[in-house]
Order: sequence, then C-alpha cells, then structure tokens
Amino acid sequence: MTARQPTLDHLLGQRYGEEYRAPAHSPTPPSPPPQPHPHGCVGDGRHGAHHHHQHGELWVLPLIVERASAPLQVAPSHPAPVRRPRPLCCSFCWKRAARWAREDGVPVPSKNARGSWSTHSLKGPGPNRVVTCPVLRQVVCGHCGATGDHAHTTHHHETHPEEFD
Repeated sequence: MTARQPTLDHLLGQRYGEEYRAPAHSPTPPSPPPQPHPHGCVGDGRHGAHHHHQHGELWVLPLIVERASAPLQVAPSHPAPVRRPRPLCCSFCWKRAARWAREDGVPVPSKNARGSWSTHSLKGPGPNRVVTCPVLRQVVCGHCGATGDHAHTTHHHETHPEEFD
C-alpha cells in the first residue's frame, strides 16, 4: 500500500514545532535565536567566530508557505519561433488593383503577391501615422483639401466624418 501524498491544506494545518521540542530533562535553557548580521549574514561574526552548540540541541527555523494565486508557468523546452516581419502591403494600392482586376474579369491578386502595393505601406509607424503611399499622397480631398501627410479620399471623408471633426 502506498502512502497518500499530503496536500498543502494538510501540511499547513499541522504543528511541526511540537515535534522538535527539547526533551524535558534538558538542564540548560535553549540558546537565544540568531541575530541578523548588519550585512545580511545570519549570526554575529559569521566568518570569524565559532559557535559552540550543545550536543542534541535542535534549531527550528520558521517555514513560510504561501499559496500561489496563479498556476506556475513553466518555460517551454524549445525557443519560440522567430517571427518574420510582415511583407509590405499598401491597402490603398491593393484595393485599387483588386477593383481593376474585377472590372477586367481576371483573378484578384493576393495581398502577399508581388505588385505595386508590395513596395510600401499605407501609413508609417508611430503615433502620427503619416501617409507614406506615393499614390495617396497626391490625392486631394474634395471636402477639406487634405493632401500629403494627411491625405485621404473624398469617399473616405464622407464615410468616416467622425475622423475629421
């Protein structure tokens, strides 16, 4: 028969200090607990002094057990795959190419395929997100006259008026 493994609740409920009480016939009182060293070492003069302890003297250190609030996360045994940067794709230029393909009755190209849309992005990185598409930069909005860094089509202005208030 195998012994049942104790649970954390079972271990926390036990009083282990009572197991290590000094025998009643011990004539000498227990030594005082060790004092913390000013530099973080336990005991005074840790490296120089030799402490003399009585034979059979037991030292009990308190054990602090905390319950984990979340399950322990184990690092994977293999490294994560290196992500390749996404290929460039200007959504403005790709949508124009897709519309022309549908009008001509030819298959719509994939966004990952090589084409005029795969040489640049619509907007640059960062919080300002200025327009980098050379085609869209030349467009002038019919409502507000925006062009260049803040260029957009008249259709985009009409369908997204909240962006331009």
